[in-house]
Amino acid sequence: MNIQSISRKTLIPQHANPNSSRNIYVHPDHYADWEAIKKAHEGDFYLTSIMRAAFSLNARAGGRTGKPERLVQPGFAIHYLIDEHGDVMLLQLEIDEKYQRSNSQQASGLYQVHYYDNARRIGWETQDTSKTQMQLKHRWKEAHYAAVAGKFDSKEQAGGKLVDHIRNAYSGDLRGHSIDRPNKHYSLYWQNGGYRSDRQSNQLASLLQQAMGQKCRVHWLAHGEGAGTFVRAMQALKSAPKLHNAEKDSKVRARQVVYFSNPRGKGTTTKELEALCKQLGFELAGINRNTNDLWDRETNGAHSDRFLPIIAKLGVGGAVGTFGFDTFAKAINLTMQAAGPAGTIAAGLGCYIIGKSVYNDLSGHARSLKGVYQNTLGKGNQNWAA
Repeated sequence: MNIQSISRKTLIPQHANPNSSRNIYVHPDHYADWEAIKKAHEGDFYLTSIMRAAFSLNARAGGRTGKPERLVQPGFAIHYLIDEHGDVMLLQLEIDEKYQRSNSQQASGLYQVHYYDNARRIGWETQDTSKTQMQLKHRWKEAHYAAVAGKFDSKEQAGGKLVDHIRNAYSGDLRGHSIDRPNKHYSLYWQNGGYRSDRQSNQLASLLQQAMGQKCRVHWLAHGEGAGTFVRAMQALKSAPKLHNAEKDSKVRARQVVYFSNPRGKGTTTKELEALCKQLGFELAGINRNTNDLWDRETNGAHSDRFLPIIAKLGVGGAVGTFGFDTFAKAINLTMQAAGPAGTIAAGLGCYIIGKSVYNDLSGHARSLKGVYQNTLGKGNQNWAA
């Protein structure tokens, strides 16, 4: 289809964002509605998500087929087509419950974690129903608190453990303030996998924009693999500055504070996190690294002296001597990324094996490995690492 011949108006120009390459048009009859969404999206989760999706088409890969395509997001779908010149025509915005998030109790999304103290239960509990936006007026002292979860078995486990990360990360801000009281809650962005997906990071970016749009101070806790998602969300904000008024961006972004706890993932070294926060105008509250976690790229080289006896015991010391411990760690890292955590990991260069057999059978060697094993292959990284 040649959309050049269709009556149209420009909604998003070709160079509205860095690395963009397409003009985005709408039919004149739809222009007023799209302009209303653009003007009203700040502070509204769904409208922000819609605008983020529309902006993403500005740089979206895809063939210039002229055939209708569909971009599906939670709660809506945008129908569009790309012509032979690479321009995009938005055909329809479809709001339909069939695009809502899964009703699964473990579906990725935003949840509230409440504190209960009654005859039935005492402690922090994650609610079953996901939310579309944070309840930003609910604050501990002057800020709303929110956590982005790394790997946990369930959202309930994440909600129960991450409150301790928040408590330790923001101990100074919360001094003299009791959070373990009924009707207290914090927001949890729970991820059931998909830590590297654009969908997850874009949803988180929408939540960040919601907070900025309402000029609300939020103290974020980004944990484990969730730190990588948070980094991608910040990068998305950086690449789409036109979604906010640039003049007031620096003021509202300064209200976003983030603490990285046991961070994992691309872009999570200390220098990278410091630089990104500075570029975005976010306040970096601190970084707590788990030195027993081999998947923390910044600290995994610190354990070669503890692993070498294990390697020698397994009879692969020659390979490590030849290729070096760093290569050994990278080989394991590649296998972890490809296959996910397992009781036993085998990774190239003579088949290094680190897992339950080592932990259980190598006595003294296993004891020296215990902390690394639990934090790298086990669940130690879920806990606050002092």
